[in-house]
Amino acid sequence: GTGVQGDGSFSISCNEAREGLLFAQKPGDSRYGMLEDVKTRGGPYIVPLQEGKTIRGRVEGLEELDPKSRRFSPSVEATHVLRRLRVRGMLTDDGAFELTGCPDGTYDVSVRAGALRAEQKGVAAGTDGVVLQLTK
Repeated sequence: GTGVQGDGSFSISCNEAREGLLFAQKPGDSRYGMLEDVKTRGGPYIVPLQEGKTIRGRVEGLEELDPKSRRFSPSVEATHVLRRLRVRGMLTDDGAFELTGCPDGTYDVSVRAGALRAEQKGVAAGTDGVVLQLTK
C-alpha cells in the first residue's frame, strides 16, 4: 500500500527486492518527481519536484457517445514511449484537455469514452493542438 503524509512524504510497500523508476505526479499539478535506479529495499529517498511540460488538445466526436456514457467523464492519458510512465487528465465539457506535469520525451496520447477510442502516437511533451477523433 501507499500512504501520503501531510508534509508530502509517502511510503510504498513492496514485497520483492527490485530496482526501477519512481514517478510521482498529481493530475492537474504542473510538477512531477522522478528518480531512476531506485531499490525497493533502499531509501528513504528524497524525490525533488520539478516543473513539467503540458500537452494540450481536444477530443472530437463526443456527440457520438451513448447518453449513458456521458455520465462518466472520459479521461485522457499520455504514456511516455520509453519509460512507460503515465500522465492523466480530464476533459472539459467542450472536449478540451490538458495533461500537465509531463517529463521531457515523446508520448502516446489516448482517450477512451464508452465504446469509443482515439490515440495519437509520437506527441512531444509541450505540444499544443493535439486532436483526438473518437471512433469505434
